[in-house]
Amino acid sequence: GCDLGGLATLQNCTSSTGTPRSLRKDKDLVKSVTLSGAFIPSFATGGEALTMDEVKQFYTDKDFEEMVKLGVNTIQILVPCDAFYTSTGDMAVTITQLLNEAAKAGLSAIIVLVEPDDTTDKVTAEVVDDHIRAAAAYAKSDPAVIALQLPSSTPSLLSSVRSVATKLPV
Repeated sequence: GCDLGGLATLQNCTSSTGTPRSLRKDKDLVKSVTLSGAFIPSFATGGEALTMDEVKQFYTDKDFEEMVKLGVNTIQILVPCDAFYTSTGDMAVTITQLLNEAAKAGLSAIIVLVEPDDTTDKVTAEVVDDHIRAAAAYAKSDPAVIALQLPSSTPSLLSSVRSVATKLPV
């Protein structure tokens, strides 16, 4: 049925030999929730962007512990495509702190890259590819991250990921 009790479930694929595959190390199905509003304005923040200090208080250790108690094993974090590319790095540092807190509770993460609406016309394809490469390198290096979701199915974006993270699930 379709009633997942509010949870999204990603079905396991099978290998060519019929062996079930999973994104998770424990081979469990991905049971995830999306962390809304932390890095991309949403209904949860009244449509307003949060400062990095506010983000650090937005989701707490107790939130992650409650998610696990409810059966969640993975969080999806929506972040701007350039979050790992900027020289200041404030957002990447904050994402790392959030991932560390989630991992302590036993959660893995899928980073969902979002292309901001207001900059799409101003950013070249080459710059977007650079953003994707930076995000893939980050995702590959963080043990809590099990996958990276791209903002579109443009082949160059997948090529950008594969240039730095050949085995990262996308």
